[in-house]
Amino acid sequence: MAPMRDPNIKLSVIIVSFNVRELLRKCLDSLSACGDHISMQVIVVDNGSDDGTWQMLLDRHEVLTLRGSVDLGFSGANNLAFRHASGAYTLILNPDTVVSISAVYRLLNRLDEDSLIGMIGPKLVMSDGSMDASSARNIPTPLSALLHLTALPKWMPGFNKAKSYQLGDYDDSQPSEVEAISGAFMMMPTQVLRDMKGFDESFWMYGEDLDLACRVRQAGWKVVFDPSVEVEHVKRASSGQRRIKANYEFYRSMAVFYRKHLAESNPNFMNVWVYVAIVVFGVLKVFVQCVKRIRFWEN
Repeated sequence: MAPMRDPNIKLSVIIVSFNVRELLRKCLDSLSACGDHISMQVIVVDNGSDDGTWQMLLDRHEVLTLRGSVDLGFSGANNLAFRHASGAYTLILNPDTVVSISAVYRLLNRLDEDSLIGMIGPKLVMSDGSMDASSARNIPTPLSALLHLTALPKWMPGFNKAKSYQLGDYDDSQPSEVEAISGAFMMMPTQVLRDMKGFDESFWMYGEDLDLACRVRQAGWKVVFDPSVEVEHVKRASSGQRRIKANYEFYRSMAVFYRKHLAESNPNFMNVWVYVAIVVFGVLKVFVQCVKRIRFWEN
């Protein structure tokens, strides 16, 4: 059963963390600064960290800490935390981000001003100053996914005519409707997330944000990207620790997403080729990672 809404809480922040204690500490510190100005509930799920994260969290009495597990995955852990969310809005946030008061304020104001927005996200800026391309995306098609995986557009510019997986042109100063935003920072009215019944736990890692964005749009809500608001993001801080598992889940999630959202509208022969391609790319990627790991231990 969902918790009753607390009129004293404006925003519930949900963070799922795995072995990124110091990055999580910085993230929580940035939220604490925001909490001095915004009524906020912070919920952290520690998904089986062994780097002292749990002990650090127990010392932070302003945080509701839940113990997850390595097997729970990103979707399951977020859903576990969401059962405790009681704010008017919910922010799904990665532990490798640093937020500012102005960023949170401005996005909350966008939601307050436009009741048709079901999901909003900022421009995510990586440590080198560049924009994280996943900040705003198009829903992948078989062609755009193939181009993304093979990097053909870099060698054959003509392929750029195909609809890209990543958003290309946008006004840097204005919010705009997009097909999907990144799960690293995803702010929503809490009731919308309840209506969606949270994340689909078929996605262990990867694809769950695309799936949720699809369902939000299908339900008639707007998905909005606001590039005038910036949030720091350290990419792949958690998934980079489990490369073989992460790569396996990346390709498995592609198959799950395709079957759920795209397969029905395509002919059977195309579906067969798509699934074969996913398996081939996935096996090759995992094989390469296994070889790299063997060479590392040999050296």
